Formats: sequence, C-alpha cells, structure tokens
Amino acid sequence: MVRDIIFAFTCTVLAGFFAASTLGTVLNWPDAGAVFAVAVMGCFILRAVYQKRGAEDASDEET
Repeated sequence: MVRDIIFAFTCTVLAGFFAASTLGTVLNWPDAGAVFAVAVMGCFILRAVYQKRGAEDASDEET
C-alpha cells in the first residue's frame, strides 16, 4: 500500500516536472506541469477506485 502511494507520488512529480520543462518552454505554457500532474494523479485515483470496485463485485458474486 505504501509502496503504491510512493510510486504514485513519484510519477506525479516527474510528470509535472517533465511537462513543465518541455511543454512549458516549447509551447510557452507555464501551467503545463500542474495540468499534467493533476491528470496523472486522477488516473491513479480512478485506477484505485476501479480496483476496489472490482474486488467488491467479485465478493458479491460469490455469495
């Protein structure tokens, strides 16, 4: 669990940094890092919700 949280945090920071350094400079889009960081974290949250929902659906089918 903690490992997944650290992985999600690291990916979010790296995505924000790389988006800010590439898109922010090339396309003159200074908030690109924040936008991409939020998008990456949203993907991790959706993945966690879907995995939890899938586990609940599997336990419902057994009963």
